[in-house]
Amino acid sequence: CCFGAECDLPWAVKFSFLGEKVHPTQLYEAVFCFLLFVFLYRLLKKKLSAGKVALAYFIIYPIGRFLIEFFRGDQKYYLFHLTIAQWTSVLVIILTLIFSLFRYGKNPTHRPSLDPKSST
Repeated sequence: CCFGAECDLPWAVKFSFLGEKVHPTQLYEAVFCFLLFVFLYRLLKKKLSAGKVALAYFIIYPIGRFLIEFFRGDQKYYLFHLTIAQWTSVLVIILTLIFSLFRYGKNPTHRPSLDPKSST
Protein backbone atom coordinates (compact mmCIF):
# COMPACT_ATOMS: atom_id res chain seq x y z
CA CYS A 1 0.00 0.00 0.00
CA CYS A 2 1.01 3.59 -0.55
CA PHE A 3 4.16 2.92 -2.53
CA GLY A 4 5.93 5.60 -4.51
CA ALA A 5 6.42 6.21 -8.20
CA GLU A 6 9.36 4.67 -10.01
CA CYS A 7 12.68 6.44 -9.45
CA ASP A 8 16.41 5.79 -9.51
CA LEU A 9 17.45 8.00 -6.59
CA PRO A 10 20.03 6.64 -4.12
CA TRP A 11 17.36 6.32 -1.40
CA ALA A 12 14.82 4.52 -3.63
CA VAL A 13 13.41 1.29 -2.21
CA LYS A 14 12.47 -2.00 -3.83
CA PHE A 15 9.43 -3.97 -2.73
CA SER A 16 9.12 -7.66 -3.50
CA PHE A 17 5.81 -7.13 -5.33
CA LEU A 18 7.19 -4.39 -7.61
CA GLY A 19 9.72 -4.78 -10.38
CA GLU A 20 11.34 -1.37 -10.02
CA LYS A 21 12.73 0.89 -7.31
CA VAL A 22 10.28 3.51 -6.05
CA HIS A 23 10.13 6.63 -3.90
CA PRO A 24 9.85 5.70 -0.20
CA THR A 25 6.71 7.77 0.30
CA GLN A 26 6.04 6.12 3.66
CA LEU A 27 9.35 7.54 4.88
CA TYR A 28 8.64 10.95 3.34
CA GLU A 29 5.37 11.03 5.27
CA ALA A 30 7.00 9.87 8.51
CA VAL A 31 9.76 12.49 8.32
CA PHE A 32 7.27 15.20 7.42
CA CYS A 33 4.97 14.26 10.33
CA PHE A 34 7.88 14.19 12.78
CA LEU A 35 9.05 17.65 11.69
CA LEU A 36 5.49 18.92 11.89
CA PHE A 37 5.21 17.54 15.42
CA VAL A 38 8.42 19.32 16.47
CA PHE A 39 7.19 22.60 14.95
CA LEU A 40 3.74 22.39 16.59
CA TYR A 41 5.28 21.41 19.93
CA ARG A 42 7.51 24.47 19.79
CA LEU A 43 4.46 26.63 19.07
CA LEU A 44 2.78 25.25 22.19
CA LYS A 45 5.90 25.92 24.24
CA LYS A 46 5.78 29.55 23.07
CA LYS A 47 2.41 29.79 24.82
CA LEU A 48 0.41 29.94 21.59
CA SER A 49 -3.16 28.86 22.24
CA ALA A 50 -4.07 25.26 21.44
CA GLY A 51 -6.64 26.54 18.94
CA LYS A 52 -4.01 28.43 16.95
CA VAL A 53 -1.70 25.43 17.01
CA ALA A 54 -4.57 23.30 15.68
CA LEU A 55 -5.15 25.85 12.91
CA ALA A 56 -1.45 25.66 12.03
CA TYR A 57 -1.78 21.88 11.79
CA PHE A 58 -4.83 22.12 9.52
CA ILE A 59 -2.86 24.36 7.16
CA ILE A 60 0.56 22.69 7.22
CA TYR A 61 -0.37 18.99 7.17
CA PRO A 62 -2.53 19.24 4.02
CA ILE A 63 0.26 21.13 2.25
CA GLY A 64 2.70 18.32 3.03
CA ARG A 65 0.20 15.63 2.05
CA PHE A 66 -0.59 17.46 -1.19
CA LEU A 67 3.12 17.52 -2.11
CA ILE A 68 3.87 13.93 -1.08
CA GLU A 69 1.01 12.71 -3.28
CA PHE A 70 3.05 13.74 -6.35
CA PHE A 71 5.59 11.04 -5.46
CA ARG A 72 3.01 8.27 -5.03
CA GLY A 73 2.86 5.53 -7.63
CA ASP A 74 -0.34 3.81 -6.57
CA GLN A 75 -2.76 6.68 -7.15
CA LYS A 76 -5.26 7.24 -9.92
CA TYR A 77 -5.88 10.79 -11.01
CA TYR A 78 -9.41 12.09 -10.96
CA LEU A 79 -9.71 15.75 -11.88
CA PHE A 80 -7.00 17.93 -13.42
CA HIS A 81 -4.50 15.17 -12.63
CA LEU A 82 -4.94 15.53 -8.87
CA THR A 83 -5.84 12.69 -6.52
CA ILE A 84 -8.70 12.61 -4.07
CA ALA A 85 -6.19 13.19 -1.26
CA GLN A 86 -4.90 16.32 -2.99
CA TRP A 87 -8.41 17.70 -3.51
CA THR A 88 -9.19 16.91 0.13
CA SER A 89 -6.03 18.77 1.16
CA VAL A 90 -7.07 21.82 -0.87
CA LEU A 91 -10.55 21.72 0.68
CA VAL A 92 -9.17 21.47 4.24
CA ILE A 93 -6.80 24.39 3.63
CA ILE A 94 -9.59 26.57 2.21
CA LEU A 95 -12.00 25.70 5.03
CA THR A 96 -9.31 26.38 7.63
CA LEU A 97 -8.52 29.76 6.11
CA ILE A 98 -12.22 30.67 6.01
CA PHE A 99 -12.64 29.57 9.63
CA SER A 100 -9.57 31.58 10.63
CA LEU A 101 -10.90 34.71 8.96
CA PHE A 102 -14.27 34.40 10.68
CA ARG A 103 -12.73 33.46 14.00
CA TYR A 104 -9.98 36.05 14.18
CA GLY A 105 -10.80 38.52 11.41
CA LYS A 106 -8.48 41.50 11.40
CA ASN A 107 -7.59 41.02 15.06
CA PRO A 108 -5.59 37.78 15.46
CA THR A 109 -5.45 38.20 19.24
CA HIS A 110 -9.24 38.42 19.56
CA ARG A 111 -10.70 35.65 21.65
CA PRO A 112 -14.47 35.63 21.86
CA SER A 113 -15.81 35.32 25.36
CA LEU A 114 -17.56 32.18 26.49
CA ASP A 115 -19.77 34.27 28.75
CA PRO A 116 -23.33 34.22 27.29
CA LYS A 117 -23.96 37.72 28.69
CA SER A 118 -21.01 39.11 26.72
CA SER A 119 -21.64 40.82 23.38
CA THR A 120 -18.81 38.94 21.61
